Amino acid sequence: LCRAVAMSRSNLYRLLESEGGVTHYIQRQRLLEARALLTDAKNKRPISAIAEELCFADASSFGRAFRAMFGHSASEARAAALAGLVLAGAPKGATGEHRGNFADLLLGF
Repeated sequence: LCRAVAMSRSNLYRLLESEGGVTHYIQRQRLLEARALLTDAKNKRPISAIAEELCFADASSFGRAFRAMFGHSASEARAAALAGLVLAGAPKGATGEHRGNFADLLLGF
């Protein structure tokens, strides 16, 4: 990761300290990406496949993390999107929306 963003480990940790640390920041970005995939009505992949693609250990740990961040389940998010609804509430602890490539995001700080 440090090589990808051309930054020392200590600078990366310092940069993301206000975001709850590197691990917390990465998990939040993965969950934001999951929400984007789940709320895309054209995306028919199973929730478990999305969880696996985003490197969650298993579907249940993904489900717990998703609910903790967004206040509703991944299946509720998908069902709402398919019905043309938007579930209320911002991601818990999020400071902004997902902005694409992780390296580009870090370089934007």
